[in-house]
Amino acid sequence: MRSFDGCRFPEAGSLGQMCPTQQTSIAATRDLLRGASPSDVCGGPGPVVAILLALVAIATAGTHPATAQGLPDRCHCGYLAVRGDAVIAEQASDRLYTPASVQKVLVATAAMHLLGPEYRVATVVRGPQPDDDGRVRGDLTIVGRGDPTWNRNHFERDPRTPLEQLAEALWQRGVRRVQGDLVIDGTAFPGRETPPDWPVGDLSFRYGAVPSALAIDANTVPLSMRPGRRVGDPAIVSTTAPIELYNLAVTAPAQRHGKGTVEFQLRWDRAAIVVRGEFPISEPAFDIRVAAPRPLQLFADAMAEALRRRGIDLDGAVRILDLNQAAAQTADEIVLARLISPAAVEWLEPLLADSDNWYAEMMLRVLGLEIAGAGRLDAGLEVLGDFLVDVVGVDEADFDLDDGSGLSPFNLLAPRAVVSVLRWARQQEWFAGFEVALASDRQGTLSRSWGAVPRLRAKTGSLTHVQTLAGYDYSISGEPIVFAVFSNGRAVPRHEMKRDILAELRRWNQIVTTLDAGVAAGGTTR
Repeated sequence: MRSFDGCRFPEAGSLGQMCPTQQTSIAATRDLLRGASPSDVCGGPGPVVAILLALVAIATAGTHPATAQGLPDRCHCGYLAVRGDAVIAEQASDRLYTPASVQKVLVATAAMHLLGPEYRVATVVRGPQPDDDGRVRGDLTIVGRGDPTWNRNHFERDPRTPLEQLAEALWQRGVRRVQGDLVIDGTAFPGRETPPDWPVGDLSFRYGAVPSALAIDANTVPLSMRPGRRVGDPAIVSTTAPIELYNLAVTAPAQRHGKGTVEFQLRWDRAAIVVRGEFPISEPAFDIRVAAPRPLQLFADAMAEALRRRGIDLDGAVRILDLNQAAAQTADEIVLARLISPAAVEWLEPLLADSDNWYAEMMLRVLGLEIAGAGRLDAGLEVLGDFLVDVVGVDEADFDLDDGSGLSPFNLLAPRAVVSVLRWARQQEWFAGFEVALASDRQGTLSRSWGAVPRLRAKTGSLTHVQTLAGYDYSISGEPIVFAVFSNGRAVPRHEMKRDILAELRRWNQIVTTLDAGVAAGGTTR
């Protein structure tokens, strides 16, 4: 068991020992209703609080789980809610669950602590000094170290803006012609791009885009789709990206409306996407962003085009270094241009509020690169694990992580570990930037699909049969409730899982409100 300033986490499935001054579990109120005296319940808060706690228990007893009690018995569910030093509610918080995107909280806090909120990534262009005629007599090498911001979150007008800025910087440096190759060096992120157990069906979509040390538009490309003129005609698919499209999708009858089965398959041997399946003739046209095939090739092509548009001629070829190939640097090479990313604290809103998997996977590899010296998936996971155990004090048995984003169904995490991280984060100088980047009723995933929510700053998580939520509840004045709720293995609509989690939060708020009133009343009678 772990200690919260004198209070101890309860054992899984039981009340355990709480704070001596404040018994704040609904289980304790039921003990009181069964006839136990307040002094029997961890010292007891006094008769006034005992009465109020009993009223809370009466108010919530016998009601339907979906409307008042929150999470039903028939699920693999665990939670922990703490306020100050008091455990408000707990259920199996030391067991392991699939956390989904709540896992991004771990990556965000590790990055703020180990890299710092003002950490920035430099992308540099190396090559020989141009001569008086503007000729670079050798290769021009673009060296990436994992800047995740060359996308629409930071460059809304055009995610290719950073490429244009690099080309302009080279022009200002006097570069007019490159008499060698344009070399793309993405070797800062070698090895496996994704965990081996990411679902194959996720790899083609935006949320499954692979990380790379050099990337534009979060390694995604746009597709537009609409039905053909007649049933049986090919569906109409187009893109503005420089990739090949193999369109095998057909137009299906109107009876298939809402049941389209279009799928996208990436060709890793070339920059190509295969589109197959059915598109009902009654469906409207739609646009979608999918994962980019061969993202470093797309980056290379875009960089060459940016140079051409700026008037810089390239005599040689466009070359991409093998990810496991050491980049060679000649003695006459210097840094000709440099582009610095926004500060790491500015990466947090898309990571946390919008739950962008791209940022999580990129940041995990940046952690590996900067802290362990290798921008590999396994190096980033090792750094993250060391941070949780050595810095925060999480029990190493409370997690087994497979990626940074939470997309893998094989991630395992205990609710009490997340609460420990959230409580630890509140004591850090960078907490304000972290907290404001979490979702709320006006920002991010909570504002889009959860309906009416309390005054939360929280991280959501969703996978098939998985719904999670963790963060800070400010519905009651004073100390927030710091909580983590993991609901796994429920074959019900997602909105029902969200409803039940919010019901759980409302129940905790009712407990705290009653306790606060009781403590105040008890204080005036002594």
